Amino acid sequence: MRSTTSALVEELAENPRLSNAVVVRVRGNLGDDYVETSMEQTGAKVFPLHVYRTIYAQWPAEVKEELSLYPPDVIIFTSGSAVDGFAANLDEGELKRLTTAATVVSVGPSTSKTIRSHGMMVGLESRKRTTQSIVDELLAHCRAVPLTRRSDVPGK
Repeated sequence: MRSTTSALVEELAENPRLSNAVVVRVRGNLGDDYVETSMEQTGAKVFPLHVYRTIYAQWPAEVKEELSLYPPDVIIFTSGSAVDGFAANLDEGELKRLTTAATVVSVGPSTSKTIRSHGMMVGLESRKRTTQSIVDELLAHCRAVPLTRRSDVPGK
């Protein structure tokens, strides 16, 4: 079973009872209108209802300094907006330095596409698109392919 907006639209479009239905799509401000426009093509009336707004945190200089001193071994992204927020805090050189040696983990194809759009390489993409799957697959990956380096974290 695929957990994507296109899979959702395909499943809903196959149900003739929804052709004249009124549907409320609850989402955040960053979501696209793919579900709405696709569902309307099947005859449904779709109302987008934005219930939250995603804004990107701005890191204090200390965070970037810490990451520069102790680059990550693994970076896990569970959404495209998380990728965008991460990239918004770094210039191109910083982004490259932090991600080149790290294993960049993606929750699924859509997030992977966003990762690549920022010039990062996806090291591992979760097959099931769940948090547990990310954990299981990352642990299996680390057993099979040891991380390229281990950061020396103070106090450990």
